[in-house]
Amino acid sequence: MDYNYEALDDKRFQKLCQALIVAQFPDVQCLPVGEADGGRDAFLVREYSGKKSVHVFQVKFSQNPDSTKST
Repeated sequence: MDYNYEALDDKRFQKLCQALIVAQFPDVQCLPVGEADGGRDAFLVREYSGKKSVHVFQVKFSQNPDSTKST
């Protein structure tokens, strides 16, 4: 089944991405959509060998991706 992802606005795109992140990392904490969060969309705290590690997820949305340039 094909879906036109370009038809999503920024908030719906972020919710889709959060759903995909949760599917892979069930214990992730998603932040509210459209809030002042410093660009963070979700985070995950894990402990490795007695040390805590924080993983931050950031989703980027562009209305016109052809106009962005990678450096």
